[in-house]
Amino acid sequence: MKRLFLVFIVLFLLVGCHEVTDIETAIDDTISLIESQELTIYDNHEKDYYSYYLPGGVMNLESTDTYNILSTNGVNVILNIDIDKIIKDAYYSDVQGVSETYAINDASISKNDTIDGIAYELEVYEYNDRYLIELFINNADMITLVDRNNIDNVLYDMFIIGMSISTNNELVINDFSSRDVIDYHQEAVDLFEIVIPRDGRLDELIKPNQNVVE
Repeated sequence: MKRLFLVFIVLFLLVGCHEVTDIETAIDDTISLIESQELTIYDNHEKDYYSYYLPGGVMNLESTDTYNILSTNGVNVILNIDIDKIIKDAYYSDVQGVSETYAINDASISKNDTIDGIAYELEVYEYNDRYLIELFINNADMITLVDRNNIDNVLYDMFIIGMSISTNNELVINDFSSRDVIDYHQEAVDLFEIVIPRDGRLDELIKPNQNVVE
């Protein structure tokens, strides 16, 4: 019995702790894995402007009407609804979207494709021996900062959540004026600086947080 328990522990460590040797391969394998699965994704969290699915094991640390801070695999992820893009798509041609705000430098990896028929844009940047992942999908921007060996696990959860997002575009357009777009654009920049603050320190997004909200 004791020997069986030790074997189980070893197998758990081998599965839970793995080494990613090639970032792009890990990303491609993660996307292929999702597409190979028969997933039933349904909304189990609903806000005024959007709804989404939160898988088991992913915690909701902070939740507002326009963004969430989630925790998965030991790192935190910002889920930010791109309100100015929704309004831009409806009315304007010169309003900058959230995904265009977050340029640090040239992305190490950039993908513009579909997954299970859902369009997405994925950019990965190297930053201080870690990787900044930005996934734009279903009118939402998802951002995290991860170690190399955690990219596939975190990206898997990001895609599962992102694929489930549904935005209430009509309500967004009705509730946000042109001035609101400007204010929201600044909020989006401020959220990004939680991940990559100007002074180079990692803020509360990266630190463990035990406060879970619904």
